[in-house]
Amino acid sequence: MLNLSKMISMIPLTPKYAVDPEFDQDQQKGSSGLLSFAMPLRVSSNGASNGSHDVDFVYVPSLTVGDASSTNKIAGWNYLEERNLWFLQHLNKPNVRIVYVTSMPVAPCIVDYYLNLLSVSNNALSINDAKKRLSMVTCYDPSEGPLCNKMLMRPLLMNRIKNDLISSPERVKMFSHCQTIAEDNIAEELGIKVPQRNNPSSTYWGTKVGSRVVFKECDVPHCLGVYDSLESVDAIVQSIISLREHHPDLQEVMVKLNEGLSGYGNAIWTLPPGSADATVLKHSLITDLVPCSGDSPEAFLSLVPRIGAIVEEYAVYKNLRSPSAQGFIDSDGSTKVVSTHEQNVNNIGIYNGCTFPANQEYRVAIQKHCLACGQFLAKQGIRNSDYGIDFISWQDGQTGEWKVRAIEINLRACGTTHSMMWLKFVAQGGHVTPEGEFVDRHGRARSYFCTDEFKHPSLKSLTPDDLLDLVKTNPLLQYHDGSTTGTIFYMIDVLPMHGKVGILTIHDTPAKATEHCDKVKGFLLSKVQSSVNDEISSVSSSNSD
Repeated sequence: MLNLSKMISMIPLTPKYAVDPEFDQDQQKGSSGLLSFAMPLRVSSNGASNGSHDVDFVYVPSLTVGDASSTNKIAGWNYLEERNLWFLQHLNKPNVRIVYVTSMPVAPCIVDYYLNLLSVSNNALSINDAKKRLSMVTCYDPSEGPLCNKMLMRPLLMNRIKNDLISSPERVKMFSHCQTIAEDNIAEELGIKVPQRNNPSSTYWGTKVGSRVVFKECDVPHCLGVYDSLESVDAIVQSIISLREHHPDLQEVMVKLNEGLSGYGNAIWTLPPGSADATVLKHSLITDLVPCSGDSPEAFLSLVPRIGAIVEEYAVYKNLRSPSAQGFIDSDGSTKVVSTHEQNVNNIGIYNGCTFPANQEYRVAIQKHCLACGQFLAKQGIRNSDYGIDFISWQDGQTGEWKVRAIEINLRACGTTHSMMWLKFVAQGGHVTPEGEFVDRHGRARSYFCTDEFKHPSLKSLTPDDLLDLVKTNPLLQYHDGSTTGTIFYMIDVLPMHGKVGILTIHDTPAKATEHCDKVKGFLLSKVQSSVNDEISSVSSSNSD
């Protein structure tokens, strides 16, 4: 059975302060009745500025996962903290001040870029005033590891936030990507009151094994597999023997660490044909396991005793799709479905991006399953929490019916959260309908394509200033408020070091948004490659002279 005390020490708790419990329920809902990620912020009682800040926000986009080795596989891991700069949209409220903390400095031109985007949809926003209410704080620490730990290692930085940047502790609200003991310690050090947190044991429901138990309890279709945490190689082997007793045709399985990220905690195992012999299976596991992270079977299996794992059937179908649904559990336990996406994953299940919304063939089905799971989680005492559910879907070759199977639950803000928030950042006044579509303030449906992984070696020649100079002069790279379509860049600081950048493209349909992104990628590559060729030609000419 699952060793909860061990798992609790490894796994991030649910997102913290995603909703201010003091906000009225009516304020928290958009016109669609669906809960918005971007919660309204309090201003003074008369709605006007009184010369002081009614709310100070400290935003700590620290990312913590149980399997820390997963983070080493993602180029520019620390710069994922910049995905959440959509939080600056709260500067739309004139009496809000934000302290945004990062591991490494964010280039000033990037902050200017987002504030300019914000002002496009809010003519009343003064960029200069917004800058005065924004404090970007950095640890100057490029090392791997959660931001919250870096902050706690720097008492002078913490004192500067507490004494110089926070106007009044009783009006401060702290937001973070995950909720762990470290985030609570930061709040305590800053004198910020921590509301009642979820029971630490609730993190179980966000593990791979906990997810499968939720699916079973809610009658949500899911893949064949185990419902106990496996904590040794022998336990994995015995699980296959047990499964093959009832399913002798089982040929391929996925071994999943209980806590992983973007598919890097998974491994594919092609089983020896028909064998139920423990010695044969153990030899096959050690030699034939293929971790999606690229690690050796030995390195992957070494994590099993510490984190635990599950085994489930590896589904292989023609034209397999990977949709997901995101929900929110409020402070009173009520549950809402917030969005659906088509996730772009490669052939071994590594996440590369998404489109919004999910295909209508199964959108209603995954919304239904997402709501059922959220209601179950609420009954377990989980509150103020984002959650997301990953699915697979395929079309039955005989009936034409679209089948769905739930894969896992993420009990935190997900890899698709920031994309929806960037859409809301620029399309002020829009909302998600009960049918799962985003409608702008003019009543037009809008879709998007989003990727964190536009990567090419030639992009390393771009600095953030270079990219944003291109944005200024090329409509293809811009967001257009009149049509609520266009392009948004994020994780821009990672360009010079890793040659990659995040892109969100907004258009009428997912297909048009994807096509638009392809044009953006082609344009950028042509620009940087042309510049490199020009530089080579210039050097060659100089040498010949």
